[in-house]
Amino acid sequence: VVKMVYNQPSEMMGIPTLRFGFSPDLFGSVKEYPENQCYCQDTWEYCQKGGVVSLAPCIGGAPVFASRPHFMGAHKDFIDGVVGMTPHGDYSSYADIEPHIGLPIKATLRIQINVELEPYESMPSFASVPHVMFPLLWLEEA
Repeated sequence: VVKMVYNQPSEMMGIPTLRFGFSPDLFGSVKEYPENQCYCQDTWEYCQKGGVVSLAPCIGGAPVFASRPHFMGAHKDFIDGVVGMTPHGDYSSYADIEPHIGLPIKATLRIQINVELEPYESMPSFASVPHVMFPLLWLEEA
């Protein structure tokens, strides 16, 4: 379950709607949002930095994390760790809801799936890999 909060009034094809977006605590650090500790497990280093959320509890412990595209709003270390990240523009996810009957009129999900890369001495090709959060996939569904 992803908590969404009201952002602003909006309109779709002349129909007034209310726009809801991800709660600010979704990708927040444990320092800012202590309740996010339950998602940390063995990823304490990343929990101290805002911008990613571990998916490990949902997928058997794999080092997979979700973030906004291009690490938008994330800690500088995530952005600087990978060449080509440009965290500007509209990378928000939202749902426009008709206020009287609660019907979703429009929704957009923008999310980036990342894997934790780290050196692995037993495999020569991974021995000198930097320890970074590596973007694997960027999804945009409307």
